[in-house]
Amino acid sequence: MINSLLLTFIFYLFLITLRDFFTQKFSNLSQNIAHFGFSLFLLSIIFNNIFSSEVITNLKVGDTFQSEKFKIYFEDLSQKKEKNFESLIGKFVIENSDGDSHIMEPELRIYNQPNIVTSEAFIKTNFFSDRFMTMNYVQNQEHLNVRYQVKPLMIWIWISVIIIVTGGLISVIKKNEN
Repeated sequence: MINSLLLTFIFYLFLITLRDFFTQKFSNLSQNIAHFGFSLFLLSIIFNNIFSSEVITNLKVGDTFQSEKFKIYFEDLSQKKEKNFESLIGKFVIENSDGDSHIMEPELRIYNQPNIVTSEAFIKTNFFSDRFMTMNYVQNQEHLNVRYQVKPLMIWIWISVIIIVTGGLISVIKKNEN
């Protein structure tokens, strides 16, 4: 219910801002740009909150996890030795419900001095969503803990911040001209 209420107010702000672009023309351009960016920022956050999904599961090489939205297949685990760490690289095939598939390769890094294990996320970004995958050791097991997240409209959050800053810069430039 709270999301519905927030969504209503944010859409109202978005539509009012669009209306102001066409009715006020260039009289208050910096304000209109900043308000448009802010409404886009809020829309991106609320849609991200509503439509995000996350799966946390334990898998070993050859295992498959199936949900209603996607299937995760743990295809391979390879090792790579670097100067100050060893790396375990997982190869996962993610298949969406519509048949599209992509490969994700998160890694675990085991550093030598001091002996520390870190998870390196594998991130795929496009215009509409970000996909994140990490893996971690499960103590005393051959399985790895796998976390897969789909976050829609993440790039739009950053685009909206750039729009807000642009509105602020235009305002500063106009004030310096006067």
